[in-house]
Amino acid sequence: MRLYHYTNLDSFLKIWRNKHLLFSTSHKRTNNDIFEKQKYITITGDVLSVNRKHLEAFWTSIDNYKQISLTIDYRDCQGCLSPMMWGQYADNGNGVCIELDYDKLMYPNDTIWAHRIVYKKLHPQVTIDAETIKERSLHDEFIIKNRDVIFFKKHKHWRNENEFRLVSKDCPYVDISNAIVAIYVNNFNSHTAYVVRKVVADDHKVKYLNAIPIDGDMTLIPVSFK
Repeated sequence: MRLYHYTNLDSFLKIWRNKHLLFSTSHKRTNNDIFEKQKYITITGDVLSVNRKHLEAFWTSIDNYKQISLTIDYRDCQGCLSPMMWGQYADNGNGVCIELDYDKLMYPNDTIWAHRIVYKKLHPQVTIDAETIKERSLHDEFIIKNRDVIFFKKHKHWRNENEFRLVSKDCPYVDISNAIVAIYVNNFNSHTAYVVRKVVADDHKVKYLNAIPIDGDMTLIPVSFK
């Protein structure tokens, strides 16, 4: 399976230097999915005994689990060919897309959950009883048991992201040093392309979504957005 990470040029340079993808917070206040950041919690039992501090503590427990969001191949095209993803996550086309071989990612399997996002017609709801939400020591057990709903299901309006997600509480990054397949930039004649060519050099192929193939230059591929 091939995975694709969209990012801006500055972030790419940091990733390239360390060959690490860092886990980042999925905090409800910074997540751009208004459905997911609310997660539609349904509380059962003695609802009136649950106060704001209990809710904030529960959200903090969820926020302790960080994530890496990637794109997988679409049915009709490669995962690097999404104009929406380039526009939203790669600096309006001025950024970079890194293609990765999933089987060559290096991370401890026992500390990371990995799964493609399942998109639902209705936003998934998390049901939790009042006693569990009030007791912080029970939060992790609940999150682990309900991780599919909490982290790997989203509303269908986000299905064009075709997301594959890594989630971890303890692992700070994923090592991609052996998993990089290719580096994509939008335009051959751009500042981004110049910087990427200079940094990447001969280590990996640099491919361009809008380019005219040149004889003898196998790094150029004549492709365009679909």
